[in-house]
Amino acid sequence: MKTMTMKLQDWRKRVVSMLRNEHRDWNLVRTRHGCRGVSARLPLALLVAAVVCGNVVAQSFSDIEGKWTLKKKDPRYGEVTQTVEFKNNSFTFRVVDKENSTVLYAKGKASVEKLGPFKVIKLTEIEGGQSENDLWPTSDDRTIVYSAGWNALTVAVNFDRERSDEEVESQKYTKVRQ
Repeated sequence: MKTMTMKLQDWRKRVVSMLRNEHRDWNLVRTRHGCRGVSARLPLALLVAAVVCGNVVAQSFSDIEGKWTLKKKDPRYGEVTQTVEFKNNSFTFRVVDKENSTVLYAKGKASVEKLGPFKVIKLTEIEGGQSENDLWPTSDDRTIVYSAGWNALTVAVNFDRERSDEEVESQKYTKVRQ
């Protein structure tokens, strides 16, 4: 029991001694250098914080800009290749079947936003049809959650509202090299 009491007292003395030394060291540093070290680093820290926060809050259209492709089996058209191209705040979407004929074509305006923790593509003023020459205006705006990574664009489609003829799904597009 005595040894435990001795060890506890030694431990307390060491802790108190360390606290006192840290306090002395802090005062020594503060008096020797003043606050010059902190004030010199403050503008740099604010600049870094502004850049990081700016990138998080404002999403850039350049994240998704370019041509993206996906091969999949569609319930309506069978084996298809879907291609979407984002350029100058607009988009074109094309679905091509095995015989390389266009079965669906759409175009419209595109913008990128941030909704809470999600990055979102908003598609508006959509015109669609079976070809570029056969387009009809639609009243269907789309909000698509996305994640853009190295050479890949993953989208979650049809989560914005229920559509009777389309399933909710996730699709991973690959960037087309040009």
